Amino acid sequence: MASRSGNSVGMIVSLVVLFVFALGMFATTVIFFAKSQELNKQLASAKSDLNEAVSARDERWQELRTASGPQAVVPWLDERFSTLARIVTGRGSATLEQIQTRVDDLLGQNAGSLVAAVEAKNSQIAQLSRSEQQARAAADAARADLRAKNDELESIRSDYERSTATLTAQIDSYRSELEDLRGGVQSQTTTYISDLSEARAQFDAELSNLQRELNSRRNEIERLETIVQSFDRSGTRLLAEDEASLIDGTVVGLNPASNEVFISRGRLDNMVLGMTFEVYAANTSVRPNAEGEYPSGKATIEVVRIDENSSVGRILRSTRGNPIIEGDKLVNPVYDPNKVYNFVVFGNFDTNRDFVFTPQERSELVALVEEWGGRVESDISGETDFLVLGQRPVLPPAPKIDDPIEIVQRYRRLAQEQRKYDELFNTASNTGIPVLNQNRFYTLTGLDSR
Repeated sequence: MASRSGNSVGMIVSLVVLFVFALGMFATTVIFFAKSQELNKQLASAKSDLNEAVSARDERWQELRTASGPQAVVPWLDERFSTLARIVTGRGSATLEQIQTRVDDLLGQNAGSLVAAVEAKNSQIAQLSRSEQQARAAADAARADLRAKNDELESIRSDYERSTATLTAQIDSYRSELEDLRGGVQSQTTTYISDLSEARAQFDAELSNLQRELNSRRNEIERLETIVQSFDRSGTRLLAEDEASLIDGTVVGLNPASNEVFISRGRLDNMVLGMTFEVYAANTSVRPNAEGEYPSGKATIEVVRIDENSSVGRILRSTRGNPIIEGDKLVNPVYDPNKVYNFVVFGNFDTNRDFVFTPQERSELVALVEEWGGRVESDISGETDFLVLGQRPVLPPAPKIDDPIEIVQRYRRLAQEQRKYDELFNTASNTGIPVLNQNRFYTLTGLDSR
C-alpha cells in the first residue's frame, strides 16, 4: 500500500514537471516564432533591397548565385570575405579598410596586386637565401683560413720567442764584452790624445820653422832675381832702367784740413779715378832693397777728383813724423802720362788675401791694369814692359796608366802652365823686362793701403 502510494506521488511529480516543461517549450516556441516572423520580414525587405540594387539579369550576380548553391549569396560572400581577411590579416573580423591599410604598410601604396608583390618577395627571399648560403660558405672558408693563419701565427710566435731568448742572451754577452772593450778604448784614447797633442805641438813648431825658412829663401831668391835682372847675362851691356822706378808725377800742393793733396797730372795726362800712387820723398831713389823688395813709400794716395791739368788725391796712409810735402814723387808702374804700358800677367794669385793662390784670381789684376790704362798681353813680345808673376803652378803627382782621362788632362794642363811660367820668367830675365811679383805690384801701386 505504501509502495503504491509512493509510485503515485512520483508519477504526479513527473507529470507536473512535464507540464511545466511543455509550458516552457510552448512559450519559447511562441517567442521564436515571433522572432522568426520578424527575421523573415527583415529578410524579405533585404531581398527586396538587393533585388532593387542588383538586376537579376547581371551575369556576375547569376554566377555568384550559382556558386553559393542553396546558400544565400550575401552570407556566402560574407563567409568568403572573412576567409580572405583571415588569410591577409589573420583576423576574420577585419574590414576592407583595415586590410588595405595593412597591405599598404607592408608593401607600399603602389605595390600592385598582392599576389605579384608576394611573388616578388618570394623571389627576393630566394635570392637572399642563395646569397646567404654563399656568404655562409665564404664565412666557413674564411674561418678555415683564419684557423690556419692562427696556427701559423702561433708557430711564428713560438719561433720568435725562442729566437728572442737566444738573441737576448747573445746581446747580454756582447754588452758585457762591449763594456770591457769601452773601458780599454777610453784608456787607449786618452793615451792617443796625449800623444797626438804632443805630436801636433812638435809639428806646428817644425812647420813654423820651415815656413820662416821658406820665406827667407823666397826673399833671397827674389833679391837674387832682381840683381840678375840688373845685368845682361852676356856681361857686355847694362840693362835698361827699371821702369817701375820711373816717377809718374809730383805733389804740387796740400790741403791738410780735408786730408787731400794736389797732383801735377790731370785729365790730359790720362789720369784715372780710383788710381792709387805710392808717395816717396823727393830725394829718395825708388830701388829694391838688399832683400830684393821695393820699400813702401811714406804715404799712399787715391785719386778722387780729376781736372784738366791737375788732380786731387785723398791720403789713404801716411807715416808719422814723415808727412807729405810739396815736391814728393808719385809712383805707379801701371801708369805713365806719355805711353801705354804692356803687361803679361801669369801664375796663381791671392787677391782676396785668404792665403789660397788660384789662377782664377789673376782676372782681378788684369781688370785693374786695364782700368788704369795698361794693356795686358798673353805672351812676352818686343813691346812688353812688365811681367807680373804670381806663384808657380803646382804640379800634382804624375797620373797612373789606369787613372781617369780627366786626371791625365788636368796633369798635362798644369804641366804646360808650369813650363810657360818658367819660360816667361827666363825670357824676361834674359831680355831685361822687369818682373813684379804680387807683393811688389801691390807695394808700387799702393794697393796694400787700399
